[in-house]
Amino acid sequence: MKEFLDYFLNPRTPDPAPEEGGSFVGRESALAELGEAFLQATLGHRQLAFVLGEPGIGKTRLLERFLETRRDTPEILVGWGRCVEVYGGSEPYYPILEALSDLSRGRSDEGFMDSLVQNAPLWASQMPARIPAERHGWLKQAIAGADRGRMLREICELLESVATRQPLVLILEDLHWADHASLDVIAALAQRRYRAKLLLLATYRPEDPATGRLPVKALSHELLIRKMCREVCLTPLDEAAVGRFMLGTESPADAADFTPVPAATDLAHFIWERSGGNPLFMIATLDDLLERRMVTRSEQGWIPDTSLARVALAIPRTLGQLLEARIQQLGPSQLRALEAASATGLAFCSTLTAAAADMTQETFEDLCDELARRESFIFREPVRVFQGGARGQCYRFRHQLLRDALYDRQEPARHARLHRSLAERWEAVLGREEQFRQAVELAWHFEIASDFPRALDYLRMALRTATRRFAHRETAAVNEHALKLVQLLPSEERVGVEVEFLERQATIYGATRDIRAREAHQRLAELSARNGLIDIQVRALLGLAIATSWLDADGSLTHLRKALELSSRQSDRQLQARTALSSHVWRIWIHGWDAEAARQAELAFEQLRGGSDPLATASGQIEFGLICLLTSRYRQAHDCIDSGYRTLFEHAEVRQDFNMARAIWLTRLAAPWALLCVGELDHALEQFDIGIMTFSQSGNHYGQRTLQLVRAWTLFNCSDFSGMLAQCRAIAAEIGAPGESEAGRTAAADTEFRRLLVLQGLAEVELGDLTAASEHLLEARRQLDHQPVMFDWYWRMALDLALTNLALKLTDAERAQRQVEMLLERVGRTAERTWQAIAWDARARVELHRRDFTMAVESIRHALAVTKGFETPLADWRVHATAAVAHEAAGFSAEGRQHAQLSAKAKMRLAQSLPPGPLRENFLAR
Repeated sequence: MKEFLDYFLNPRTPDPAPEEGGSFVGRESALAELGEAFLQATLGHRQLAFVLGEPGIGKTRLLERFLETRRDTPEILVGWGRCVEVYGGSEPYYPILEALSDLSRGRSDEGFMDSLVQNAPLWASQMPARIPAERHGWLKQAIAGADRGRMLREICELLESVATRQPLVLILEDLHWADHASLDVIAALAQRRYRAKLLLLATYRPEDPATGRLPVKALSHELLIRKMCREVCLTPLDEAAVGRFMLGTESPADAADFTPVPAATDLAHFIWERSGGNPLFMIATLDDLLERRMVTRSEQGWIPDTSLARVALAIPRTLGQLLEARIQQLGPSQLRALEAASATGLAFCSTLTAAAADMTQETFEDLCDELARRESFIFREPVRVFQGGARGQCYRFRHQLLRDALYDRQEPARHARLHRSLAERWEAVLGREEQFRQAVELAWHFEIASDFPRALDYLRMALRTATRRFAHRETAAVNEHALKLVQLLPSEERVGVEVEFLERQATIYGATRDIRAREAHQRLAELSARNGLIDIQVRALLGLAIATSWLDADGSLTHLRKALELSSRQSDRQLQARTALSSHVWRIWIHGWDAEAARQAELAFEQLRGGSDPLATASGQIEFGLICLLTSRYRQAHDCIDSGYRTLFEHAEVRQDFNMARAIWLTRLAAPWALLCVGELDHALEQFDIGIMTFSQSGNHYGQRTLQLVRAWTLFNCSDFSGMLAQCRAIAAEIGAPGESEAGRTAAADTEFRRLLVLQGLAEVELGDLTAASEHLLEARRQLDHQPVMFDWYWRMALDLALTNLALKLTDAERAQRQVEMLLERVGRTAERTWQAIAWDARARVELHRRDFTMAVESIRHALAVTKGFETPLADWRVHATAAVAHEAAGFSAEGRQHAQLSAKAKMRLAQSLPPGPLRENFLAR
């Protein structure tokens, strides 16, 4: 029976042997589809194929057969990874890491580990046991300051690098249990356009019986629509295929030349009818009949040894009943061993499982080896060596349904005992590093055992792993599960733990502007206030102020004032200084420039720097960088933010009081904005692009769109108005119109839309589409007047500039005069010298239009005065260009020529920051 069981039951082993005899039936078209995908991959056209079907339909066997047909392909590399069913997908990147580990053990590419370390150090750092000890120090330096975007880039570039040299087949199974981070890797690999001999094969069940929702199904559907993948749908075998299988003939042509005896044909029809064409049910049925000596293999195929009526009575009606009948044939010791193993999962190790079965490791292995030799339920896998030196034989159930049948037949009390025994044995055997890798599974074991404190300890480990891997959605899912477990703790233990996980939840929601952030921060503030936790209450109030400002800038001020009042009761002076700094910085960022708040922020930052905690200083540096940015100290802003982020990144994961998500958002936004303001245009665009990709791939659509908006402003300063308008339209298509209730819409979507209208109008004015510009700018003003939100005060300056330019294009001097006075009044309330110079330049252009050349020259004098001693390249070339026209018109030709030269030099310096090509040429031409 071995050759038949191998077709559908055996999960892949490292080196599958060629099959001898038997047949592979009913999957000819699926096999041909995979063959075509492989051919295209070998030509350098990367391929992705999803193989989907119900449990037992033969997905794994199809992939094995496909690989067997490619044994003669020289230097083919294969990496195989599987998802596991724990908390909806286990640890981030689990199947990817398993596939990389599989590749690192291969004999075909001895240099794979070197490529991994050199090209993907972030991924290598997740597999420390396989990295030589002398490389660990180098790895730590190589990954400093990394982010999620880098993690995705590294894995793509690593696999592409390997796949340029030789064909690479990456197989990821059971993606119905996949984590979001692994699906992001698949999406990234599918959408990249570099040539690579890469074939990615992914299997999943089309429906999740628990929820009916599958992220992988949505991904495969989207990629299929965009023609970036193939789908191979395995359906039940038809009667002809089952008949060929029973006859032992592989192809329809062979079957046509073969005349079976009627008894064989009748048996084949009966097996097909009873199994419904499910290969697993079919094979299990046939195997059961063989053991009962009710069928025989003959030259005419499988024939009954008794009447079909007796065969019908012997076969259970369902696969579950059939598997239960098989289980009941096990001896008591065998049953105890397998039931204990089923609590571990699909794969298990004697070192960890024997104690749960109340056996010695030797006895347990003897029983399992006997079952494996008989090909009953399990097969052997390689020996596992643990960090502490323990060794154990590993095994795997021949199919997930076999494991499920053994597990589901046990009572909850036995489940609890088994899982506690397993978890405690794991704790004793696993090293600290291994515990981090298995943290989700350990938490699962302790939860079923009702040991919630220890389950939460391992969920904390899992959260640290997810944070290090920048897997934000997995972090959110694990944290939400932890909050549910917290409610099961005794009341006297609950408060501190609930505060811990609630603060993390509020942070996660805040990172993506999820509307639930406000409620989470409010709950955290109330809970910490009731229990006298002042430091946490202050952090909650600051978070609540920021979340409130997304919809109501004025309403946020109450929470900022409350946080500042409470700061005097905080536990040390450095914490007090941090709170004061944050309160004043966010007051300005949310509500508008305030000179006194800025002065207090400067004082608080000096006090913060004098404290003993360098990480608290680093956290404050990032926020202080915003003050530098708004006071035209652009280089100081960039250095402050960059330095603070690098320090914080190295250590923040162990500090609950640091909001790393907020630090990442501020760094991604403000650091390239500072580069823009000092005229490093190409560098700014590059950093915005990296940030946009990072936020997009992590599902942070708010962060993504924020950077897209500022990138559009960058294109305005590059005079790329067509590119700016195209980007605005792309953003508009993503977020829709205000008030739409689309899936995934954040609390900030409507406020993003008003800023989008401003930028779109700016571009349309310059491109001459004045009707559209007027419509968009007036709507933006209406929305800004209706309900001010965070940072609206800044975008109002851009709106006033756009309306001034529109009035000039419409030759409406009176309207332009009114609008530019509003702009000057608004920028006069800030300390931002670039904007002040741009406003005076606009005033000069209005006066030129009115032919008041004396006032135009006077306006230029003001523009030059406000930039004196400051680095303001975005304004300089504009001011000098307008000055040249104004002085020439006023009769000061020499001064006009001097300003023209200064403008040309300033513009050339900016142009040189752009790469040679259309963008630079377009900028110089305007």
